[in-house]
Amino acid sequence: MKINFHLLLGLLVLAGCSDFDEQKLVGKWVATEVVEGGRPLDIDLSPVGFEFSADGNYHFTSTIKYEEAGTYFVDGTYLYTLDTLNEASSEKAVEINCLEDNQLILHMKANGKDKVIKLKRDE
Repeated sequence: MKINFHLLLGLLVLAGCSDFDEQKLVGKWVATEVVEGGRPLDIDLSPVGFEFSADGNYHFTSTIKYEEAGTYFVDGTYLYTLDTLNEASSEKAVEINCLEDNQLILHMKANGKDKVIKLKRDE
């Protein structure tokens, strides 16, 4: 019996990253890669990151001094955030592709393009 290598690899990745326990989010996360439209962005990743608190609050920083803060919750494979810094903000949902002790991968749409942010826990 022949097994498709890519299918097996995909299943192993999904099995290793399928537990989206909200408590695993708690802590500080820093970006290791940002991919947009299938291509890694050549940007300074040092300001990009999240901090999630056990009380349901989050803080997000990005390039060009962009910042969000507010409340969050996890439902299934989605992370929902409500930015309370920006008055015109509405609830956003991003897909959690992977949430492990030291790795977080988020998938979203930005300006009509797929965007993936890969993060590691900041020790």
